[in-house]
Formats: sequence, structure tokens, C-alpha cells
Amino acid sequence: MKIYEVEPFDWQYKLEQLSIVLENTMINVEVTGGNFAGTLEKREMQLIKLSYDSNKDIIELTFDQLNHSIESPLSICFYQHRNILETIEIFDDNNNKNLIFFTDPFLIN
Repeated sequence: MKIYEVEPFDWQYKLEQLSIVLENTMINVEVTGGNFAGTLEKREMQLIKLSYDSNKDIIELTFDQLNHSIESPLSICFYQHRNILETIEIFDDNNNKNLIFFTDPFLIN
């Protein structure tokens, strides 16, 4: 497995590209960590938005009708196996780990 850390200057672009690729696609996802984890069980949902706002220093995740914000992110890592994205790991400045698991991994460039 390869761990690819996304540089902060590239966060907005990379997350926007993933959002475009996955927009209106039903995916299986599980988010753990932070205040969102208790409200979301592993299930199939539609990804609406995945973005980084550099002015507010916040990552926005929207699935169906659920919203999750990660304030002051410190790092974003993609866990890949042969260009297949399996997990996104995001740490914030409170040392919370936010994990997004794709149970149906997909090919990325």
C-alpha cells in the first residue's frame, strides 16, 4: 500500500477533482473521528461535496443530507494500492483523525 500525502497548496485542487469524479455517485463510506463519527454508521451514501476552503481553512464533506466540517486541517493522506484509492486520512489541529473508507475503492490518477 502506498501512502500519498497531499501538499497543502494542492488540497483545494485534489479534493475538488475527487468531488467531480465522485459527484452523484453512490459510494460506501465510513467516517471516524471528530464529532461526526457518532452520527454516521457505515452505509451507502451519495457524495455531494468534498472541498477545501483556504480562506476559512476548512474541509467540507457532504453526504446525502449530512454535513461534516474539519476545521484547521494539518494533513491529508490518500492510501492507495496500485492507483486504487481506498482511504482518505485527515488530521486536524486538535489531533483528531478523520478517516474516510471507500469499501468500493476506485481508480485515481
